[in-house]
Order: sequence, then C-alpha cells, then structure tokens
Amino acid sequence: MRPLFAKKGEKEMPVWMIVLCALAVGCAIGALILRAQLRSFSRTAFGTDSFREGLERQQQELAETPKSLSAMTKVYLPQITRDFPEFDWPEMRERAENIVRSWLAAVDAKNAACLSEGSAELREELRQLLCDQEASDTREHFQKVRVHGCEIARYRQENGVCAITMQVGLESIHTVEENGKVVRGRSDLKEQSIWETEAAYVQIRDTVGSLDGAVGIRCPSCGAPVTNLGAKHCEYCGGAVAALNIRAWQFQNVKNTEA
Repeated sequence: MRPLFAKKGEKEMPVWMIVLCALAVGCAIGALILRAQLRSFSRTAFGTDSFREGLERQQQELAETPKSLSAMTKVYLPQITRDFPEFDWPEMRERAENIVRSWLAAVDAKNAACLSEGSAELREELRQLLCDQEASDTREHFQKVRVHGCEIARYRQENGVCAITMQVGLESIHTVEENGKVVRGRSDLKEQSIWETEAAYVQIRDTVGSLDGAVGIRCPSCGAPVTNLGAKHCEYCGGAVAALNIRAWQFQNVKNTEA
C-alpha cells in the first residue's frame, strides 16, 4: 500500500528525517515558550523585558545597599557599662572601625605595618596571611573603602576573660587577583560586606608582670577580692586597686563574616 502523503513517482520521506523535523519544530516552539517565560519573569522581577539587563540592575542595587548588622548594642551596652563604668562606646566604635580599615589597607598594600593596633597574635595572623598570598601569587585589593556603621554583636564573660564582638558594615571595590588575573570581583562594582573584630579586656603584662585573670585580684589594702571587673577601688575599704588591675581593651581578631 502506498503511503497517504506520497504521490505517484515520489519517494517517501525517511522516518529519521520526519523525526528530526519534528524535534526541530519542538525545540523551536520550546525556545519560544522559554523566551516568553523569561521575559515575563524578568518583567515581574526586574521591571524590564531583558533578563540580562534585569540581573545587572539587581547587581547594581545590591552593590549600593549596605548589609544589615547584628545590632545588639542597646542590649549589651548597659551591661558593659555596669561592668566597666569608664567604658566609652563612641571611642571604642571609632577604634573598631579604624582597625578594620587599617586591616584592609594592610592587605591592599601588602604591608602589615599599616595595621593601626592589635594584639601580637593579630599582627602575626596578618603577617601570615600576607606571606600566604605572596607564596600563591595572590593579590587582594580594597579600594574606596567606606564604613556605614558599627554595632556591638556579642558580649561574653568566660574563664576570666571579657570580650566584645563588634560588626562593621562597609563598602569597597574588592578584587582578587591570581597570577595577575582578576578571579573575583569587579573594578566597576562595589561590594557590601560585614567585618567582625573582637576587643578583649586583657592584662597588660609588661606593666604588672605575671598577674592574670580578669577576676580573682585582691585589694592590696585589706585583701578583699575585687569582684567588679572594671573597678579601680576596693568596694570594701575604698583602697586603690588600679596598680593591681592595669588592663586595657585590646583587639584580638579581624575577619569577614562571609569568608
């Protein structure tokens, strides 16, 4: 029996060609449907028919929007000032912002001396980071750094140590190079980030020798224990204990919360 679609004297079309044509038509229809769906999604999500333009617009919006900090300052600050009556939050906030800025400047310049302050361990951590980057031929750049804010995130007292963790929100032009090629970031796009730094109330050992522990120190006049971590006078006899409790807030670490 001759096929219905074959005329006299014509060769019938091979099955594989029919299947191929059907697949081509199906793919074309599917592409049109997908394109229409992407256009509809882009219009709804980004307000534009171009999906690529929408993604770029979204990236620009994220680049301009500061990230939210874990703002627990109102919760912890009253407790800190009770423990340390002379605690100056505006001064500590400025120090926290400065140490984060100087850390980024040190990494950008590959010079550990740029770090404004910090413990010996923190300075060694920075030196090791720069050495590792040098060994792997990696350069990390932070340009146009701008701080948006600083908040207390945590306050802890454990094992005789008091520490305040602060979060610093900032923006920068952040790029990473490997073997001279940019592998992360864009020179024309800001990056919003959150950095944490911790300040611990530590003994200045060079001044007071081997005395240690934030508590357990006794009054030199009456021998009573000093229970208030920030006290400079004995709560029992009023005698000065500053000579036995010479301490300072020292920054112990700096890190990117998303690293």
